[in-house]
Amino acid sequence: MSESSGTLRSAVSAWLELLRIPNLPGVAGNVLVGFLLVAGSWQPGWAVALTISAALSFYVAGLIGNDLADIELDKKRKPDRPLASGRISAAAARIAMGMAFAEGLLGCGMLCGNLSSMQGTRPLQIGAGLSVAILAYNFWLKRWLVSALFMGLCRGLTVLLGAAVASLHSEPPAGTGWSVQLLAVSLTLFVAGLTLVARDEAAARPRRWVVVTGLLAQVAGLAGYLLLPRFLSGEAGAPGPWFDGSFSVLIAAIAFTVLRRGVMAAWSTNPRAIRTAVLISLVSITTLDAAVAWLATGQLVSPVMLLGLLGVSLIFREFASPT
Repeated sequence: MSESSGTLRSAVSAWLELLRIPNLPGVAGNVLVGFLLVAGSWQPGWAVALTISAALSFYVAGLIGNDLADIELDKKRKPDRPLASGRISAAAARIAMGMAFAEGLLGCGMLCGNLSSMQGTRPLQIGAGLSVAILAYNFWLKRWLVSALFMGLCRGLTVLLGAAVASLHSEPPAGTGWSVQLLAVSLTLFVAGLTLVARDEAAARPRRWVVVTGLLAQVAGLAGYLLLPRFLSGEAGAPGPWFDGSFSVLIAAIAFTVLRRGVMAAWSTNPRAIRTAVLISLVSITTLDAAVAWLATGQLVSPVMLLGLLGVSLIFREFASPT
């Protein structure tokens, strides 16, 4: 009985490690902030829950595909990864990836409104775009640096998915479309930069110019966040202010933390310093979402709930590594 329990625990642990579960709450946060920008709330609840479920399904499919694509490389660099070590078979991983893609697309289909209009089918369009971006990153483009942009695009599309579903259930305020698009582009650049910084994390000699390129992309993404107050419309759709005190200071503080660690990683090209910079950036995705929620609502409830996802992520780190 104890041997059977040990085998089950080992199998569960391997799958949790494969799925990098500490990163999953951040994906939910991307959906929630996209929804909040358009609807001003997280209603209807069933649509929010189904959207999060679909987004997580795509993310899980991408994580499994990532290890499938890197299985031979991981045998040399990360031999303890679940697929590289043989704790999970490649066949089982392929089946799980296919099921995750199917669940994501099915969820997007269920979220669609009027099937005869482009707007009504937008959730399914974004789901299809996510699938293509994930497959392109994992199996076709990963050897080139441009693949990082596709990784960022997956997160940006997740924001757009939340916004698209929200627009089917509420009337978006004037000018919301611009703020949603700016947020999606900013997050895309930030995550693309993070991906570049992490690219040589397991390499014996990380390349400084790759880390620096990643930092520059993150700077561009953070600059986009600073512009959000201008694009969140004021009364009657008028442009907002260029500077919002509390929000701008918060973004600046997040930027200082991220870039400080990034510069240290670029200066030393030490794998441990790079790993620390990557972990800080991963945490910052959720804090950026919380800051945008504060800007959009002016209330503490929404950002506090998003920061709660960060707490869940930290708990999940007891069971698996986020990288």
